[in-house]
Amino acid sequence: MERNAQYIPALSGGIISRFLEDTPKFRIYSEKSNPYYALKEFDENPMVLISAGTNFRKDTFRHELGMGDETNVFIDSGGYQLKMNTVDKTKYTDAIALSWSEKNGDVFPILDRPTGSHFYDDKEALALSLVSAKYYSDNRKHNGEQILNVLQGESKGAMEEWYSNISEYKFDGWALGGISNKNADAELGMEAKFASGLLVFFQNKEFEKEECKRLHLFGVGSIKYMIYFQYIQMLINEMDIDLQITCDTSSYSYVAKNGVYWLGRNENDSMVGKTITVAKEYKPNKSFRFPCPYDCPVCSSVEDVDKYFMEFDADGNRRTKKLTYLSTLHNLYLQKRVEQETRNILSSRCFSTYKTFFSEHTCINLERLSNIFGKTRDRGEEARKLLIAVFGEEKVV
Repeated sequence: MERNAQYIPALSGGIISRFLEDTPKFRIYSEKSNPYYALKEFDENPMVLISAGTNFRKDTFRHELGMGDETNVFIDSGGYQLKMNTVDKTKYTDAIALSWSEKNGDVFPILDRPTGSHFYDDKEALALSLVSAKYYSDNRKHNGEQILNVLQGESKGAMEEWYSNISEYKFDGWALGGISNKNADAELGMEAKFASGLLVFFQNKEFEKEECKRLHLFGVGSIKYMIYFQYIQMLINEMDIDLQITCDTSSYSYVAKNGVYWLGRNENDSMVGKTITVAKEYKPNKSFRFPCPYDCPVCSSVEDVDKYFMEFDADGNRRTKKLTYLSTLHNLYLQKRVEQETRNILSSRCFSTYKTFFSEHTCINLERLSNIFGKTRDRGEEARKLLIAVFGEEKVV
């Protein structure tokens, strides 16, 4: 089956409240709520990500966000909150996480305990994750949901040990955790951790197993990564492996909080934007428009930018709090448009086309990925070094 890798918008607590505070027109998830745009414009099976660790006390977010049945929900288990000790481990348990995830989600991982925590050691992380894997395996209701096993580890050997233990429990795919949270004390940084994890899966032929239907990468916001994941998905398709690659990001919203308004992908295959400020950018008249390169449905629908998005404090001073609403939705639209354009470019399967649209560095890495994931390629230590070079900035001699 021909699949596309998919970026899933992650909705943190702050992002959710930002949508709920404003009018229903900002609700982009349901085709029935008269949105500016629907995610289904970009994905055949649209999906958003919600964290169980921050939302498990409420069950109404789908209705409040105006999400229709066409949008699936990926539930982040809440393991990161346990790692950071921001949720009470005595009140947030495997039983609560599984029950809430089944009630509210379509895809979700087990409640793993990520490695690299200051509140428990890595040995305990594996032991508790094994308990979670057994609980989910024994108690899942099999109502059509996808449950993912999770791979963790702060070194290549630790990841191999983790896999050898937790792979005993069979689920519907895998998630690779901790990619965006580089631990300065860890042997593996972000790039090497992903490379090592991917090689562990391939060396054990995990993606060729019938029950493995999905690979999810947590917390990945880089446009370059999006290009590489899409290309890996293409190579996997060519191997006749039925696997869906997904990753999530909330970067579109976090940069919007700081007034950053995205303009698209630049010549280095990074997202570029500009910071909108009151003093330099706003003019109190209806002629002002945001510099939207796509004339997107969010920006083009606002006739009087100043009136619609400006607020005043008690002293009558103008402020831009409402700007985050527009920037969040505009940035997400651009992220999905860039993803869509990337799919179209890669679908040419022509490196001369790639060299026209992508940077030289990105094209070199696409060739490396072809060498690593070809049907008969060796996937040993040299492949791991190449993958680290692809996802990081290290030089390979």
